[in-house]
Amino acid sequence: MNKSEFLKQLSDELRAKNVSNASDIIGDFEIHFLEATKDGHTEDEICTLLGDPSEIAEQCAYAIPEGNGSEDIENETNGSIRISIRSANLVLVPSNSENPEAHIERRGLAPEHEQDDFEIEQAGNSLTVKQVRPRSIATWVSKMLEANTVVVHVPKHFSGSIRVNVFSGNFEQREALAVKKLSAEITSGNIKLNNMRCECAEFRSTSGNIKLEQCCGDVTAKTFSGSIQIASHSGNVAAHSTSGNVSISTDTINKETTIKVGSGRINLELARLVANLSMQCTSGNINFTIFDLQADITAKTTSGNITGHLDRNTKARFMVNSQNKNNEFAYDEAPSDLPRVIMTSTSGTTRLKKM
Repeated sequence: MNKSEFLKQLSDELRAKNVSNASDIIGDFEIHFLEATKDGHTEDEICTLLGDPSEIAEQCAYAIPEGNGSEDIENETNGSIRISIRSANLVLVPSNSENPEAHIERRGLAPEHEQDDFEIEQAGNSLTVKQVRPRSIATWVSKMLEANTVVVHVPKHFSGSIRVNVFSGNFEQREALAVKKLSAEITSGNIKLNNMRCECAEFRSTSGNIKLEQCCGDVTAKTFSGSIQIASHSGNVAAHSTSGNVSISTDTINKETTIKVGSGRINLELARLVANLSMQCTSGNINFTIFDLQADITAKTTSGNITGHLDRNTKARFMVNSQNKNNEFAYDEAPSDLPRVIMTSTSGTTRLKKM
């Protein structure tokens, strides 16, 4: 397959899936071909590296368009930060300033003051950053190759909401931050946060990994093609990965929660389960450790094994079914008000062990 054939097929697939920004996506892949050709790759090699156009279109269709999040973030008296980036990395850092600020760090040859492809609007404790395409295609191509980084300085006292949309680039946060709400939608890139505190957060990545460490708050994380890793967390966590592993370590789940994986495994370490939890896996293993079980837990996999660890004094109703079941807890009839532990593997083994 050559460049023309690849872009034609990708364009047809995008339009068949009603992807609203199809022309922008085609433009970005034009840049991919330009960069790779300069590195000495042939068009056939580039097509092979990029993958199946139908799968790429499906990933782009999975991404949520800007402004259509499940919970819209309105302008608040506490302030709001909205960032929309086509091709650049985004970094959030705390600052001692009174109002949020944005700076563009360039790695290319253009002078730092040339920021014509970014629109930055500041009004008190509200900030809007948007990357736009310059009128000149030559200018746009050169800027796309600069690997820019947008650095947003968030005041330490900021208690408003942040919404992030990045088409191609990574999103990370440096040093401790605390905000009210955080929404991040990345088409192609990774999300990496450390010591981020917020009431609620939603992270979506079409093609990339999501990694949270020592964060606090209710989190929903979804990725089409990538892994989800949430470590040393405090708060509820719901996760969904179509193709990738999910690993979660948190203190308490007190809202009804689902962790779902298509192709990959689930690893869960939980201090206390207060609300019902469902773990579903199509092709992969499920491993969980729960120290204090107070609600129902359901673990189901079609092709894989399930291994669960519970405190040895756990009282529950156990429903363990598989080809080779190994349950270290008694099967005695239990009162109906006890939580249920349901483990089902269609073509694997289930093991329930005492800690």
